[in-house]
Amino acid sequence: MNIDDPLDIEEEQPEQEESDKDAPRIPVETCYRGFRVNFVPYTEEGKGALAGADCSIGSKLLLNFVDSSVLDGIDAGNTADEDDEGSGKSSGKSKKSASSKGSNGRNSSKGNKHRSENHEKGCGKIATLSSRSDRFLSGLTQEESDKLYALAQEGWEITAIVTLVTFNMQKSRYTGEATFMCYNPKVEEARHAIEKFERTTIKRVKGGDHPSAKLSQKEFDKVLETDGEWFYTKMTPLPKLPKGEAYYKKRQSWSDRLIDMSLEHRVGCSIVSFAVIALVIVVVLLIVFFR
Repeated sequence: MNIDDPLDIEEEQPEQEESDKDAPRIPVETCYRGFRVNFVPYTEEGKGALAGADCSIGSKLLLNFVDSSVLDGIDAGNTADEDDEGSGKSSGKSKKSASSKGSNGRNSSKGNKHRSENHEKGCGKIATLSSRSDRFLSGLTQEESDKLYALAQEGWEITAIVTLVTFNMQKSRYTGEATFMCYNPKVEEARHAIEKFERTTIKRVKGGDHPSAKLSQKEFDKVLETDGEWFYTKMTPLPKLPKGEAYYKKRQSWSDRLIDMSLEHRVGCSIVSFAVIALVIVVVLLIVFFR
């Protein structure tokens, strides 16, 4: 018997153990995806919804999928302008043609051409976004729709939220930024941690943070190790805006928070908050009156 054989075996075992140690417990791509998209509502109803409290920062958006043929021709004349190419803006659709009643929410994508040009290349479905009260906002690009539709078909949970709103004064145009956080509920050991991470991220967004929705494998491992307590994802800078465009909404206002609390049926908090605001108004009026 060759006395070198046992030594060879012993030397190989630690290498195998080290390799197993370095392997991720759960590959992030198997159960979580995060990304952003931009959208532009062109109907008056959509503009009003995006500009108002119905689309406050951090509020969830409704996602639905419609046959691409339903939207054919609706965005004629509403395609993104030539100087918007590369900005990720998507053309809006009418609520009549694409009512959103689906599940619950900046990737760089080129400005839309007329949608009939790229329908046949995708899944045949267009993803549409509506406000939390089901006021239609916009349809997304075919590429974005294909990505979301594939995840939905696989049973993934998709959350979309409003993370930024800008306004172009020259064109009287609102642009919304939606952040998508998607996870696979079939991976039970990661479900609770991801749901908690999502809630924390939404809370950060409401407070004015602009965190990255995408998680690296190392960051995802941290989320799992802390059961969703870890949320120190890197901040992403706000986009540089073209001339004539300004940030319209970057964080929740006091009134937005009151509306959120009322929608969550937190009556006690709402009453206290309204009382505090009323008291402040009274104090201000008294100061002005007795000056």
